[in-house]
Amino acid sequence: MASASEVWAGLAARVLGSGSDGRGGIVAEQPIMVAAVATLLVVLVTTRLTTGRPPTKANERLANGKASVRNPPVVSHWIPFVGNTPWMLLDKEGFLEGLRHRFEGIFSMTMMGTSHYFVHKPSLASAIFSMHRTEAEEPFVRNRAMSHIFLFPNVASGPAFDAVVSETQAQYKFLLSEPSLGKMVAGVVRCVRRDIADFVTFNAFPADQAEWERRAGADVVDDAGGDGRGAQAVEVDLFQLVRNFVARTAMPSIFGSDLVENFPDMVDMLWLLDDAFLLLAAGWPAWIPNPRVQRGRAARRRLLDYLREYGEAMARHRAGEDAGARWQNLDDASDMVKTRADVWRRHDLSLDGRAALDLSLMWALSANANPLIVWILFEVARDPVLVEQIREEIAPHVRAVQPSHDFGPAVWVSPELGDVDVEALVTRCPLLKAAYVETARLYASTWILELITHDTVLKDSGKEGGGGAYLLKAGSCAHVPIELHTRDPSAFPDPNEWRPERHVKETVNAQGEKVLTADMGSIRLYGGGAKMCKGRSYAVREILLYVAVILSFYDIVPIKGGPWPKPKLNRNAGACHPAKPLRVWIKKRKLPKAEP
Repeated sequence: MASASEVWAGLAARVLGSGSDGRGGIVAEQPIMVAAVATLLVVLVTTRLTTGRPPTKANERLANGKASVRNPPVVSHWIPFVGNTPWMLLDKEGFLEGLRHRFEGIFSMTMMGTSHYFVHKPSLASAIFSMHRTEAEEPFVRNRAMSHIFLFPNVASGPAFDAVVSETQAQYKFLLSEPSLGKMVAGVVRCVRRDIADFVTFNAFPADQAEWERRAGADVVDDAGGDGRGAQAVEVDLFQLVRNFVARTAMPSIFGSDLVENFPDMVDMLWLLDDAFLLLAAGWPAWIPNPRVQRGRAARRRLLDYLREYGEAMARHRAGEDAGARWQNLDDASDMVKTRADVWRRHDLSLDGRAALDLSLMWALSANANPLIVWILFEVARDPVLVEQIREEIAPHVRAVQPSHDFGPAVWVSPELGDVDVEALVTRCPLLKAAYVETARLYASTWILELITHDTVLKDSGKEGGGGAYLLKAGSCAHVPIELHTRDPSAFPDPNEWRPERHVKETVNAQGEKVLTADMGSIRLYGGGAKMCKGRSYAVREILLYVAVILSFYDIVPIKGGPWPKPKLNRNAGACHPAKPLRVWIKKRKLPKAEP
């Protein structure tokens, strides 16, 4: 019987063809080529056959001894070391979606020599979020993001950085609890109350428009009704309009008003950084040209310059010194930011370090929530019945009025935002809350990554069944891409359809009354366990506030009454962005007269 090498050599010879002299042609003349091809074929086929085998039991058992610990199923591949990298680069969404149908709960693949576990079952995702790390391991996971993306200096120095970050993270309590959470939300309400009448100004000349209008390419349409009555509309890019309006009115509630006023292009720089975020996080080499990365790096340099000046001024202000003529209103910054500045002053943290930490906070608070506000408005506006139901639901909690005056119809006075009950929007408006949850399901692109620093047993104890356990090996990575679950038809029928009613439930309250409620359910938008996003309470209130106020003041309609745009989506770090401008018309709503 022929040996395996002889079989492969013969196969290679047939693949390459025989010469006309009957002596093997290429085989005889180019033995090195034949050997190389044969070796390559052996490697490829062997790799393909030895990967993707059924999961095996590991040499461990759970403490209760009832369930064996298994290795997660492995996705087969052809090329050693490279593994499944080409498929992830070419069509990540489609590739992962296909694997979700093949593997239940979890699967593993090789990319560039490293094992990567992908988790899409909610109970297993919860186990990932609850993984315990030692004090030596946690900084390693955290430092990579701070050094690659936000350029925190001297990360490798260790203890000093760990102490500063630990105390800095402790200040996130201000985003979670009262009274500080209420004070920050009240600050946002004040800014929205001041600027909502100028969300669209209906001014034709860019010099007379608000900054967010200019960024959105606002264009006044004088006869939007087409009936000669002169009804006006403003044609804008909804995505750029809303996210810039939100950033410029919400950021002062955290960092104070001086920062945005002193650096008007700061928000633009933040979006350029956000566009390059994933590539920067992956450590894109500087020597490989990429316009997006180059713009992101340039924007990051400018942002860090701005925040160094801000950090120096805040340090002087907290020390009781004069911060300079440009920084006279630093006291209106949030308690969280001021307390962080005190921590950094106590640790003598460099201005570079302060700027990096401030930039990470600014990005986290602005880049993830703002796009969701756009998509909620877009989806709600497309349903004329739902938009009126939500307006009726929020009317008792958001008071939008037209001030009365004695100057006649020739004089127009800007509408005003009266009392706003943000907590009622969160707890008493199930349709609004359901629209938020469904939009997060469809448009959020949260991707949680955990580095596995020691062999870990991942136990599946979810209600949906399973009860097994999986061994995640040290040196690998665990991924929880939210869309693997939120786009799963077995969890959400018709997953590509926006249907907020799927999240509305009837429950019984403390008084025994039947009420409608909506919650996140199995959607892990903010992670979970000890790693749950510390800004979630602030983010939910911010999102619902802006949606409710904008819907109360304005109508959002398709251009010329035509069909709504069907945007192609790009998945950024936290949420989807439209690939092209999302052009719509915005009109004033007729509001009730204010009581004298």
